Amino acid sequence: MAEEESTQVRHNPTLKTASPLLRRPPSRSLPDLAYEAIVQAIVDRQYDPGSRLNIDALAAQLEMSNTPVREALTRAAMQRLVLQDNNRGFIVAPLLNEREYHQLFEVRALLELHALQSSLPDQDIMKRLTELAEIMPSMKHGAIYRDFKQFNQADREFHYLLISSSRNSFLIRAWSDLHFHLHVGRLYAGEGIIDFSQALLEHSAIVEALQKNDRQALVEAASQHIQHAEVRLSHLLPS
Repeated sequence: MAEEESTQVRHNPTLKTASPLLRRPPSRSLPDLAYEAIVQAIVDRQYDPGSRLNIDALAAQLEMSNTPVREALTRAAMQRLVLQDNNRGFIVAPLLNEREYHQLFEVRALLELHALQSSLPDQDIMKRLTELAEIMPSMKHGAIYRDFKQFNQADREFHYLLISSSRNSFLIRAWSDLHFHLHVGRLYAGEGIIDFSQALLEHSAIVEALQKNDRQALVEAASQHIQHAEVRLSHLLPS
């Protein structure tokens, strides 16, 4: 029954339409507004992977000129959320396949665990990690991007703080360039954060190891968190 309900949510017409209506969020710069609206539509799979994005149509829906829309798409292309083709313009990037998914987790583990083996967070980073571990349980984790966006961004910040404790700008840049949370977040569409409770428990174990200043326990907790997440989220991969 649960599997049937999950399938119904995944194919909910509100998540995927032939011509999704983008709504312009309040405030912020026009390129930011365009970017957020486009990302939401892509993550919620209102645009199929491989589909072409028409700048004129997007600009009309968002009630703005083509320039901020083009800037937003260029930003999304830098994150490999969309692909830029000289002949076709911008197209939605494909979802991760199984091979890419496991390679992404492999590189993430290499970078994060190396960072934790070579350093420990300072007082400011430790304070923020503790704050995040405390507030994340109250965040929504529903089936659409609007519901799980805050948690996904907080999770990214949590791991960014861990990697930044290395004080290695090249390591930090390499991790950031993976755009891990953005691409894995696309798999949540129709499902939400399926491992919400488990992830929170594993974050708590990481923070506890930090508080005890136990590097070995820290690396072990982070390693288990990444490995377990890889297994849990693999069920979201498209068949």
